[in-house]
Amino acid sequence: MKMSNKKWTARDPGHSSGGSAARAARSYETEAAALEKSRSPEVKLQVTSGPLRGNEYVFNRPSACMIGRAQDCDIQVSSENEDREVSRHHCLLEFIPPTVRLCDLGSTNGTFVNGERVGPRGPNARDELSQVGPFEVELKNGDEVRLGKTILRVSVDD
Repeated sequence: MKMSNKKWTARDPGHSSGGSAARAARSYETEAAALEKSRSPEVKLQVTSGPLRGNEYVFNRPSACMIGRAQDCDIQVSSENEDREVSRHHCLLEFIPPTVRLCDLGSTNGTFVNGERVGPRGPNARDELSQVGPFEVELKNGDEVRLGKTILRVSVDD
C-alpha cells in the first residue's frame, strides 16, 4: 500500500521536444529523490500465518485499516466459512506512523497481542455492553497480532 501521492504534469504538454518537459522531468526526479530521503516513518504488517501468509501491507501516512471476514474490510483475512474464529469486523488498526493502535471491535473470540487478549467478549455475551477488559492497545515494533488463524507481525521503521 506504499504509494506516492505526488503527481507530475508537464507545464507544456503540447511539446514533446527535450526543452521544458525534459527540465521538468529532471526536476521531478530530483524532488522524488529528496522525498525518498526524507520519507515519513513506515509501519509494515507481515502476515506470518493464516490464509494470507506471505502478504505484506505498508502504511506511511495516517490511515485506518479494518480487519475481518467481511468483504468491506480493508484486509479480509478469510472467507465467511474459512476461519469462524474471526469476526466479520474483528479489529481496527489506526496508523499515524510510527504509531499504530489496535482496537478490538467487540470480536467474539478476541484479538491477541503477543499472546495477551485485547477486548474479548464473555462467552455468554449478548451485546457489546458486556465486553470486559481494555479494547485498545498501542503496538510496537516486533509485536504479533493474532486473530483466529491469522498472525500479523508489526514492523516499525522510523
